[in-house]
Formats: sequence, structure tokens, C-alpha cells
Amino acid sequence: MALLAEKIGQLMMVGFEGHSPPPHVLEWLASGQIGGVYLFARNIKSPAQIKRLTAECRAAAKHPSLVGIDQEGGIVARLRAGFSESPGAMALGAGGRLTVEI
Repeated sequence: MALLAEKIGQLMMVGFEGHSPPPHVLEWLASGQIGGVYLFARNIKSPAQIKRLTAECRAAAKHPSLVGIDQEGGIVARLRAGFSESPGAMALGAGGRLTVEI
């Protein structure tokens, strides 16, 4: 049975500097102290690099982990070259639809 601290840790996601996860983040994932990682522009180099980075985080994790990214669409798009872009919130609102079909 998981300790209370581990259960609380599963609610946390952390960011980090660089194109690969630092050792302490991998340790936190392996021990169940965090529930996942959050990526920003500082973590993104290419689609292949993101694939390696997320695979490394998930392989290290004691529990199924989350990987989030600051990708709102429109102006706030960290994934551009080599990735599919989505419209921003203003464009979606102007379209008069509440859902996006992919």
C-alpha cells in the first residue's frame, strides 16, 4: 500500500531545464514521488528528441506517469516544426463550435 506522501506526490508534475530529464527527476519518478513531468520550450528540440525524452521518463516511473506540455495552440505553441499545429482558443471560439474534430 502506498504511503500518504507517495499518494500526494502522484498529484505533482514538475518541469526541468534541458533536453533530457535530470537524474533527480528520474529518481523522483522511480520512487513514485511525482506523477509526471511538464515540458516547456526549453525542453524541445525535435520530434525524435521528445520521443526519447518521454520514453525515458515513462521507463523510469514506478507508476503510470503523465507528460504534459505548454501547448495551447495559436500563439502559444511550443511544438511547431515537425508537429501538427492546432488553432488557438480565439480561432476555435470564432468558429462557433465547442468541440474540435481531429
